[in-house]
Amino acid sequence: MSETSQEQENFLPPIQIQTSTPYAKLRELSKENKIPPEFIDFRIQSILTKYTNEQNSEPVFVGEDDLKIFDDNDFFLDPTLNIEQTYNVEFFDIRINHAPKLPKISIGVNPLITRIVATVHKSNECVYEPNYEQKLFDYIAKQLVKAQILIGIRMNKTKEELSKIASVLRINDAIDQDYVLNVVSGINPIKAVDAKTIYYYKNKLDGLKKDGKIDYASRGFLFGVSDGEVIIEQKKSQSGRDGRDVRGKFIKTPEPKEDGIVEINITENIERKEEEDGVKFIAKKAGYVIENKGTFDIEERLEINEVNFKTTGSIQAGVDTNVTLVVKETDLIKDAIGTGVIVEADEVQVKGNIGANAIIKANDVVVGGQTHQKAKIYAQNANIAIHIGYVEAENVEIERLEGGSVLAKKVKLKSVVGGSITAQNIQIETLGSNCTITASHLVEVKYLRGTNNRFIIDASKMKDRTDEVDEQLEKIEELKCELARLPKKLEAKKTVIDENKSSIYTIKAKVEELAKAKVIPPVTFMKKLKEYQELVSEYNGLLKEFKVKKEQMNDLKSELEMMQNGIFSAKIINRGNWIELNEIKFVLVDPPQNITYSTKQNETARVISLEKIENFDGNVEYKIKKSNQLEDFENITF
Repeated sequence: MSETSQEQENFLPPIQIQTSTPYAKLRELSKENKIPPEFIDFRIQSILTKYTNEQNSEPVFVGEDDLKIFDDNDFFLDPTLNIEQTYNVEFFDIRINHAPKLPKISIGVNPLITRIVATVHKSNECVYEPNYEQKLFDYIAKQLVKAQILIGIRMNKTKEELSKIASVLRINDAIDQDYVLNVVSGINPIKAVDAKTIYYYKNKLDGLKKDGKIDYASRGFLFGVSDGEVIIEQKKSQSGRDGRDVRGKFIKTPEPKEDGIVEINITENIERKEEEDGVKFIAKKAGYVIENKGTFDIEERLEINEVNFKTTGSIQAGVDTNVTLVVKETDLIKDAIGTGVIVEADEVQVKGNIGANAIIKANDVVVGGQTHQKAKIYAQNANIAIHIGYVEAENVEIERLEGGSVLAKKVKLKSVVGGSITAQNIQIETLGSNCTITASHLVEVKYLRGTNNRFIIDASKMKDRTDEVDEQLEKIEELKCELARLPKKLEAKKTVIDENKSSIYTIKAKVEELAKAKVIPPVTFMKKLKEYQELVSEYNGLLKEFKVKKEQMNDLKSELEMMQNGIFSAKIINRGNWIELNEIKFVLVDPPQNITYSTKQNETARVISLEKIENFDGNVEYKIKKSNQLEDFENITF
């Protein structure tokens, strides 16, 4: 007979042992009795719990019925408390002992080992037997022992929940769903809060990222704040709370640090407000936060030599404040506002140049130098000496436009050498070549000196109206599709109504006759009448919808016509002679078409507009109208 066969004939008789490490003991019994460990199991018959603390240097034994003393948080959190458990365990051979069929039970633990959760999974294979809830508990307890977790201490209502699951099995012959139980709960530590000083005005710009990296150009050495804004806060420290895990291990929480508080000196422009958890420093007016030798102040007007990455970073006070920023650098070979920085204030005055990718946002902007091709300005009113970049504003005045872009409502330019201008009203003193000029109301040129200019009248491209026409056309197209479908539906229902009208009248007359004779009409008669009435109601509803949508279509077209009717009052004025190779274009959206005209050399058409002509046959034509009469336009101002 082989050695394996001999091992399989060995059986372990039930044996009771007191131990604190049942799994280690199981392996010993396996080795001593030459029985594979998978054939040996155990059940915990009783738990022996003892503790020591500062008041009790000798172990105090706690019975299983008295383990609730550990539910007292103050007692459980005593740092001198030490808890130990041993178990009276019966080991047995599973081949000669009945083992109940249990569902799958998963045990989960949080990172601090202060909470144990068990999931009793749904099962149709389990068979109820007496004390089934205890058998479920025994399985969970053995898993806790394996993880060195105390049993019976702070175990909530685990046994009650297991009893409910056992009852479900007894009644339904199945565990109908997954049940999640909070098995053991220790006490989570609460982290202490260190004393700290928070500079909120700096945090506005800290951490701005580009492509995962800190945008150092936006670090901000000068910081804008508004009236009533909390700019600095000093938070007092807060003590934490110690904890204890479900293994009985004490979790010590470090004391809070007190070195995060520094002395804050302020001027009369900042309010100091004492609160229970610290001190807040609040701006009493809008402006820039300035720190000078440890004293913080707020200034409304700030004059600095330059704004760039090295000296200031971005400056963002907000356009809704009364803050004025003056940048004094005038050296033509340097940038007053450097590459990539953002400047935001109520008013920005720049004596010199604006660098690449710089952005200015303000109500009023004055630039004494030139803007880089990749610089951007957003304002209500902008006044620029030499413009090569992009500006978007309500009113713009530019000494010299050199290939830059302008989007505004009113624009006044002294000299233009290429670029793009879009506005309702545009006034140009001297126009060179290669410029695209788009307006909705008026373009006026005093001296035309170049060619390849494009004069466009197009209301849809105006500031704040870019999407209006497109949206209107989209609504008209959607409504047109809806109107195309309705006539077919109306016709189909009308046909059915007409085909059944005669028979319905006959049925109606019969019903009235039966009613007079006090005879209940057949159900089929009443059903047919009801179906016919519903069909008529549906037809009338569709007819009403069709009429409403037609009215909506007329309204939309009228609105669109009003939008583009301004094109007929729009004018392009050249106070001198025209030069050839300059194009004039009027853009219509409904019907979509462009009416263009190329100017001729020395042509003296002072005013060019678009005329709408309705012929006798109802057709409409659009024609370029030229005039030399300037009287009506002499008083045009911007």
